Amino acid sequence: MMPKTVESPDNPTKNFKIIVAYDGTDFFGWQRQTDKPTIQGELERIASMILNQDIKIHGSGRTDAGVHARSQVAHFHANTRLAPDIIQKGINSLMSAPIVIHDCRLAAPDFHAQYHVRSKEYRYYILNREIPAAIGRDYLWHVKPYLDIDIMNQCCECLVGEHDFKAFENTGSPRSSTVRTV
Repeated sequence: MMPKTVESPDNPTKNFKIIVAYDGTDFFGWQRQTDKPTIQGELERIASMILNQDIKIHGSGRTDAGVHARSQVAHFHANTRLAPDIIQKGINSLMSAPIVIHDCRLAAPDFHAQYHVRSKEYRYYILNREIPAAIGRDYLWHVKPYLDIDIMNQCCECLVGEHDFKAFENTGSPRSSTVRTV
């Protein structure tokens, strides 16, 4: 049986948007590194094999070592007649790492995962008790001393609204604005 293809007589390069989930426990973050395993590096390695060309994947943002994601958006360009669902199935079937593509679809030619992002949501889990977790310990922070949730919520109110986060960026960051709404 022939693989499904994207209808295109001249087969131009297409832009594919993917939704990725991963367990970052054994990875050194999202961004490709020459000497360490990363999410971007693994995705590019497998996608390049499937599509028989050098694939560069651009994520909506970078994550640090050990960070997990449930729905990170990324994109890549490829010259292929393979349909997005075939590419998704192919990458997932060859991926031995804890990385899964939940969705793959064609995107507008100018779509860029980093520059077209509308929002990001971060979740941090704290297990506040004496005894640590046996299951799921890589997905939470175990804190033994009692945490006063009311005081923590009062402190969080200071973060709500529009603020300039320039003090938190690296030197030479290419952003046009460091103002964000929380």
